[in-house]
Order: sequence, then structure tokens, then C-alpha cells
Amino acid sequence: MSCNCCHPSGCSPEKKKNEYIPAIISFTMLTVGMILNHFNLFTLSGSALIWYTVAYLPVGWPVLREAFGRLRHGEFFNEFMLMGIATIGAFCIGEYPEGVAVILLHRRSFSRSCSGECTAKYQSTARCTSGNGKSHP
Repeated sequence: MSCNCCHPSGCSPEKKKNEYIPAIISFTMLTVGMILNHFNLFTLSGSALIWYTVAYLPVGWPVLREAFGRLRHGEFFNEFMLMGIATIGAFCIGEYPEGVAVILLHRRSFSRSCSGECTAKYQSTARCTSGNGKSHP
């Protein structure tokens, strides 16, 4: 069974598995970068910025692309724009790990809410049970 709410071509197992690859790459680079930062191994000027930018792009680029796509349709206030502004702001003040972590967590929560939408799409009614055991919509 496929759903069209999250992915136009459906939620195939292969597509779901590939969905996590950018997050794994970003998480790994974030972790390694934080270790390098802890031991002061970013000695070249701008090396930390480059490292964390590369860590940001696999999960951040789709969010920024969605933000600008919605902006073209007149939707300025949306979660993608908010996350884009927050993470770019973190980079501007030099908090590179924070920017990567925020976008990584946003991407994870978005993936979970998307799968919830896939499930909710097929659920047309809810039934509540009252205290006397009777069920009603």
C-alpha cells in the first residue's frame, strides 16, 4: 500500500530507508565535528565553518528549498522558513554545531509527523467510548 501524502511516488520501503541516509551523514559529521572542536583540531581559519556547512547541507538543503518554494507561493510564515532563519542565524553567530543540530532535529520530527500523516490519511473516523461502554463517532 502506498500513500501520496509524503512522497509523490508513494512510501516504498526503499524510499523510507533512503530517507534516513542524509540524517545519518549529518549526524555523523556533527558528532565528529564536535569531537574535533573539543580537542581544538580545527586549526585552519574557516575549517569549522566548512565542516559544519557540509554537515548541514544533507538535511538543511531540502528544508531551505521547501521554505523558498513556499515563499514563492506567498507563504512566509511556515515551519521551514522558521527553521531556515534559526539555523542560518546560528551559523552567523558562530554556533555551527547548534545550527546543524537544530535542523537535524527538525528533519527528524518532520519525518515522524509525515509518517503520522500517512497513517491519518486512511483513518476517516474515530470512535470514542463513554464511561458506560457505548461507542460513538
